[in-house]
Amino acid sequence: MGSTTILKPVINTATINPNPVNQNNTFLISISVSEEEFLIEQTVIYCGMFITGQELEGVI
Repeated sequence: MGSTTILKPVINTATINPNPVNQNNTFLISISVSEEEFLIEQTVIYCGMFITGQELEGVI
């Protein structure tokens, strides 16, 4: 059985300056993003685990 590590972006904060913004004025959007590490493991299918004809998405 194999496993795969992936990095997923996560938005920590988002701000708008000035807030509130008046019509036709300039403003600044600041976004803080970090990456979280996820470990994806292969799905194990056992005999009799599913109903006949049922499909499991993403598993070959």
